[in-house]
Amino acid sequence: MALGQVVHDFESAYLSLNEDKNASHRRTLFVSKSGGKVPEMRFSTLNHRVLTADANESEQTQISYLALADRADRDKTNWVRREQRRLSNENPDQEPAEYDVLVHDIEEVKFEFWDWRAQEWRDRWDSTASDGDKDKLPTRVRITLKIPSPQGDTTTRVTQARILMQEALNFSP
Repeated sequence: MALGQVVHDFESAYLSLNEDKNASHRRTLFVSKSGGKVPEMRFSTLNHRVLTADANESEQTQISYLALADRADRDKTNWVRREQRRLSNENPDQEPAEYDVLVHDIEEVKFEFWDWRAQEWRDRWDSTASDGDKDKLPTRVRITLKIPSPQGDTTTRVTQARILMQEALNFSP
């Protein structure tokens, strides 16, 4: 179930060229931070579900996947989905968001990004950097989870998401 949500989020990832590029915090982005057993991933997606009529929100949202220590057992790490419903140019860590635990006691998460130009998998992507990824999305994301099993060994789950929107939105004349 958790991987299904993750795939759905990635499939609806998008970028927009219709924003202030000089802002210190972009509203639409696709940034992976490698390092550690559970790297942080932050991206904009059109996957928010508006649940109430006349809600002051849209389908646009910013999702982060990150590791947080388990509240009951600090030796365990939970894999968490953070959703910021309203996009802004403020520091995302200071903005209100909802947190949902996807997997309790995760051992490792690995994100890989398919670069169709180079025809290779890469372990990081940053659409805000000034190098070759600027304002670009990978065509696919491979997600690998390693979870401890009750028998004491590790269970590995692998899936892929195909990002449907390849070009950044641009409504300028």
